Amino acid sequence: MVSEHFCRIARDFSRATTTTPEIAQVLTTFLERENVQQEELREQQARDAAEINLLVDVLQFFDLLSLYVCCGSLENIELPQRFNQKLFRLHRDSDKYRLEPSLFNRPITFSIETTDYPSKSEEQISILLI
Repeated sequence: MVSEHFCRIARDFSRATTTTPEIAQVLTTFLERENVQQEELREQQARDAAEINLLVDVLQFFDLLSLYVCCGSLENIELPQRFNQKLFRLHRDSDKYRLEPSLFNRPITFSIETTDYPSKSEEQISILLI
């Protein structure tokens, strides 16, 4: 799953108009090696391709969600992944995040320890996801 997660990122980046031919070649080489490794790994587990793709979608959804929360952006966003034909939007209201539609039956609070760089000061922030 992690390999496919990074392959998707590499594929998207290699297709970007701003990617130089040299970087595109490095990414192509990476993708070729990962495809071989993925074939070997598929033989060692019981999940089919559809289930693996769904799990990678979930991984990418939460990866993007965590990056958004950690970067401190104030913009409302629409996440690119869809589950059961549902599109998810994340809204920021001061120190709260609201995901529509909600993933949870009740509001959930997450705490994340952060370190500012380069000052290296540490603090803990709480995030209420409703």
